[in-house]
Amino acid sequence: MGQRVQILGEKCRALLQSSNQLKQAVSGIVAPSDSDEQKARKIYAAVMKLDNTRFSRTKSDAERKAEKLKPVKAAEDVWKQQSGTDDDMALLFVALGRAAGLKVWPMEVVDRSKAFFDPLYLTAGQLDDYIAILDLSGKETFLDPGQKMCPFGIMSWKHSLASGFRLSDKGPILGTTPQGVYKNALVQRTADLTVDPDGSVKGSIRYIMTGPEASTGVSSPSKTIPTR
Repeated sequence: MGQRVQILGEKCRALLQSSNQLKQAVSGIVAPSDSDEQKARKIYAAVMKLDNTRFSRTKSDAERKAEKLKPVKAAEDVWKQQSGTDDDMALLFVALGRAAGLKVWPMEVVDRSKAFFDPLYLTAGQLDDYIAILDLSGKETFLDPGQKMCPFGIMSWKHSLASGFRLSDKGPILGTTPQGVYKNALVQRTADLTVDPDGSVKGSIRYIMTGPEASTGVSSPSKTIPTR
């Protein structure tokens, strides 16, 4: 697994190299007077607006060739194309955050809807998805920019209490994401109905999901996104 950790560090550093294009992109997203949290929220919102092909579709090689799209080798490629995979989105957020002067790290974790991380099982196949860790005045906030419509500060269920490797000031280290707060996972059902004498029912029903419950609804491109 030591080799895997080294590979993780090199891969992330290659994808997250700062560039003038990313700095220009950041200047159009945040304001100099913004606090670090405001910058992070604005960058997060900007990434969420991009085409996340994990939840839409991946273009074929023929389509990419016709549109003259080059292979994604760095975060600036994702921003230029305004499109990428869920992992591309997570790493783009980290890259933009760093270009804005934020202290933010990538982390690769196991999808716990499929399995649990075993540090003694030496295989790279355990790690599935990238997330981001934002350091605000010494307090770390775990973010899930690769999950479409996942609110700022809330992790998709499959990435909570999930272990893997992250980058840090000390280099790649083993880590585990925090448990989700149950108060953030709410489902509200409200009905305003009228029952007529003949037994027919008229009215409206609202079904509102928030937090991880809502993000679960868009976790698979084969599912219809519910109205919120």
